[in-house]
Amino acid sequence: GRAVDFTNKTIPWAITINKKRSGKNDAIKLDKWSITDTLQNDMYIPASTAADLKGKITVTRYDKNNELVGSFTNFTVTIDEKNVNGVTKFTVSSTLEKASDDYFIIRFKSNYETLADTMVNQVVYNYSSNGVEDQQNGEGKYEHKSYYNIDLDKAGTYRYDKNTKKHYVNWGVTINAQGHYYGEDAQVVDVLNPGQT
Repeated sequence: GRAVDFTNKTIPWAITINKKRSGKNDAIKLDKWSITDTLQNDMYIPASTAADLKGKITVTRYDKNNELVGSFTNFTVTIDEKNVNGVTKFTVSSTLEKASDDYFIIRFKSNYETLADTMVNQVVYNYSSNGVEDQQNGEGKYEHKSYYNIDLDKAGTYRYDKNTKKHYVNWGVTINAQGHYYGEDAQVVDVLNPGQT
């Protein structure tokens, strides 16, 4: 899931590479790719070996029509830096069996000891297409303060019943459409205006 797990102190991350932007024709045929991920703010992945780390990372492959090709296991993982808790910097890389304009989503969870207001995950993406190498940099952020902005939407539809000559409003309330954490004791109280039943 995409939600932060406050009990186990984990944050989920998803890195998408080579996805064609909507209305653009900029996905390229990859020969090989790699991402080097640097976890900031004392985040880490609890792993001691590259094999252990690979077991905590999933890669999913999609074709240019956004159809799921399936789980992708043709990748290697190297540990670049670690501390006493686990891995803080790592590289995921793959050489494809043939050039492809498919895109890939790399998913994993990082652990943390103390949750900062902003948790930063920096990524360097290297790739080769037709023997030409290139690099892109990016970062993901988890904004802890905005995590508690729970959305609420209330809407109603009006109906008049000719037979009973009564007016009706059917109300609907949508809470937390973004799926943010809100605890076990959350409540919504909706009070009807005078004259409504």
